[in-house]
This record gives sequence, structure tokens and C-alpha cells, in this order.
Amino acid sequence: MNWIELIKNPEISRILAENEGADTAKLALKWAGKKDLPVNFLLTQITGRKIAAKKLPDWHQVKSVIYPDKTALEQCSSTLAALNKQKFIPKGRIADLTGGLGVDSMAFAKVSNSVVYVEPNEERLIFATHNFHELGINNVDFQRNTAEEFLNKLDVIEFDLIYLDPSRRDDNNRRAFRLSDLQPDVLQLKEQILKASPKLLLKVGPMLDISEAIRELRKVTTVNIVSIKDECKELLFYIDEHATENPEIICSELTEKENIEFKFDFLEEKSIEPTTGLISNYLYDPQASIIKGGAYKSVAKKFELIKLNPNTHLYSSEELINIFPGRCYKVLRQLNYDSKLLKSEFKNKPYHLVFRNFPEDAEKVISKLNIKSGGDKYLFFYTDFNQKPTVVETQRIY
Repeated sequence: MNWIELIKNPEISRILAENEGADTAKLALKWAGKKDLPVNFLLTQITGRKIAAKKLPDWHQVKSVIYPDKTALEQCSSTLAALNKQKFIPKGRIADLTGGLGVDSMAFAKVSNSVVYVEPNEERLIFATHNFHELGINNVDFQRNTAEEFLNKLDVIEFDLIYLDPSRRDDNNRRAFRLSDLQPDVLQLKEQILKASPKLLLKVGPMLDISEAIRELRKVTTVNIVSIKDECKELLFYIDEHATENPEIICSELTEKENIEFKFDFLEEKSIEPTTGLISNYLYDPQASIIKGGAYKSVAKKFELIKLNPNTHLYSSEELINIFPGRCYKVLRQLNYDSKLLKSEFKNKPYHLVFRNFPEDAEKVISKLNIKSGGDKYLFFYTDFNQKPTVVETQRIY
């Protein structure tokens, strides 16, 4: 019995429903030796549903979806991240050269006329074909091929956009941090891709150096830095034959309700001279995508903020700014960094501790002060305008 037949089997469906969210390690022991059960299939699906419940809620609702290996689930875009890519997708014909689980292809199919899904792994392709049908997506052509083999068949413009999400593991299964180490190698394929499409959307991991990637890729018109729950998740490079040499940078924090975006000019950032000074009534901590993008001076200029130190990426204002792309805190009081004084003041009291450009190791400070983690107040440890180690007690506003 194949996997598609298994997912439609009423008894298998019952077992999966009864064990959704269960500990798979305990289930593996419980089911060990049961030859009448497809144990590996059941464990894979239970793991898949557990991941999908948070990452792919729209997939999780459809119980006939089949989840392949855990690696595909870990590497795929979340629903939020996939939908964010729709802003780059034209109405016409799209090719996804690294199909995988198919989350991005599905998002593209919802806003374009048609999508070609390309995937060399036969099992993943079979599952994607089944899943798209179950999820009601019918404008996708599934092709078993590597990206290289697929491109070799093209010699004219056939697509309005090509999408590439290379594996972030090198040949030795180590994490890759350079474009040339990704699989497939986008630097080798780029010119070939641009002969088949005037536009390329490239997804890479958040650890990649943005400046270096822009230099290597060339023709980059937009870079989208994507964070979710204040954790940087992916970088998107939108490459166009007619791009200028100064790409727009979009820093996005994705939520279920809205996408919070901050845009800045890569070249202008270098020339801005922000105002630095001492903390005032409100403290601001930028979202992760802004920090990754290096928009330290642009964000200060945009919102007319005081930067607390050239190398401390915290900001302050006298009046409340309620649209800052990040977190905002009311300043309660400022203290000099004196460990004995702080210990007597805060010992065993619940606080969230935040460290930015602080001379002492965070773990040592936490151990020394013996402050409990939690509560609704925050202690910021940073180096101030006068190069002094400083502590500020705050209450979060948003």
C-alpha cells in the first residue's frame, strides 16, 4: 500500500487523529514490532502535523495532506513567509526551480496564471502533486527535474519570473553561508535563468552577508529581509535585468494581522549622521529585520530619534512614537552599572533582561545579580553616549 492510499485509509486516519500532537519517541516504543502498522509512516505524519500546526496552519486543517521527510518541513517557508512573497509575483507564468514541499509554489499559484513546480526528488514530487489537489490548487505543472536540467531545455524567454530557494547545506551537509556554497549554485545559473525570464526571486538564509550578495548577484532591485516573531527567517533578492545599482531594502516583520515594513536606501544609510545622546522618556528597540539590514542610522533619521551610542542600536525620544517598527518602552529610571547596588535593588525580582553593546558577558551579569526572569518590566544593559555601562528600568508599551 503506498502513502497516498494510507492517508485515505479510515483506520490510519483514526490513529493519526487520536495521536495528533503526541510524543513520537513514546509512540515509537509503543508501536515497536507491530508489523500490522505502518509505523514509520504514522510517526512521519504525526511529526509533520505537529510542525504544520504552527508553521502551515492552512495545510494542517486539511487532514488528507501528506508530509514527507522532516527536512523538507524544516526547510520550507512558513505560510506567512510564502504569502509575503506574493508581492513580487507577476500575473503571468512562474517557475519554481526548487519545489520541495511546495509551500512557495502554492502561494505563487494563487496570484499567477500558472506555475511550473520543478523537483528532482520523486517522493516529494508525488506528495506535492497529491497535496496541491487536496488543497484545491489546479494551475500547477509538476516536473521531475533538477534546476540545471530544467534550464538546459530553455533557450528563450518562457517565464515572467523564476524562483530559486537553494539548499543551505554544502556537499558535506554543513551549513552554507556564501552564495557559491548553495545547492544549486545561483551564481553559475543566474545568467541562464535571466535568459528564460527577465526576473529572478532568490530566497537564502538569514546568515548570508547582504552587501556581499548584492555585489556578487548584481542587477538586484530589492532586498526583502523577513522576520517572524522578531527572528530573522529569510532574505529575498529580487533580480531584474533593468535594476539600478542601489537596491531598495525592505525590512519586514510578519504577523497574522499585518506586515510591519521599514524601507531604506542602502547607499543613503552610509552617509547619514544620526544625533546621539542620553536617554529620554521612551526607549526603542528595532525589529530583527532592521538590525539584520543594518538600517541603524536610517531608522533614527526616519523617526527623529536619539541614538544612545554609535554602536548601541537603541534609540530614545521625549515624546511617544507609536508607529516605530520594533518594541517601545517607557523609561522608569536610569542607574549606573554597580553590581552591588543592582543586586540589592533587584535580587529575586522578576525582570526581562536585554543586553546591547554591554562590556560584560550577559550570562555573568545575570548570575552575579541573581535576577529572576519574567514579569512585565525590562532592564536594558548598554553602553551610553559617554561610553559608560548603563542600566535602564523600563515598562513595555508595545
